[in-house]
Amino acid sequence: MPTPNGHPMVAEVNIANFQTEVLNSARVLVCFGAQWWMPCKMIAPSLEKIAAKLAGKVKVVKFDVDESREFARQYGVSSVATLVMFKGGEVVDIYVGDGSVHSWISKMVQTTEETR
Repeated sequence: MPTPNGHPMVAEVNIANFQTEVLNSARVLVCFGAQWWMPCKMIAPSLEKIAAKLAGKVKVVKFDVDESREFARQYGVSSVATLVMFKGGEVVDIYVGDGSVHSWISKMVQTTEETR
């Protein structure tokens, strides 16, 4: 789901801008994935919807682990797609699996709002 100016709601981050876009931001959900991996392709539309719903509360971005698997491992990523919630530059929680990603995200948003 693009923004009114046609840009996707979920921005791509990389090693060069990770500090600025993720670690220096209040609350960020990062999807560590790979563009070629089918589960990552399948979650992309859900991430766009989540980004639109949480606009102004949580930034939603994606990081392609093919750029650097070692960099992703620093944040607890051992498989893709892995969702990592950051608050104030710190990892708050990690989601891996095929369960209800929407309920996990709702819980994370509520938790990070309660601990502002």
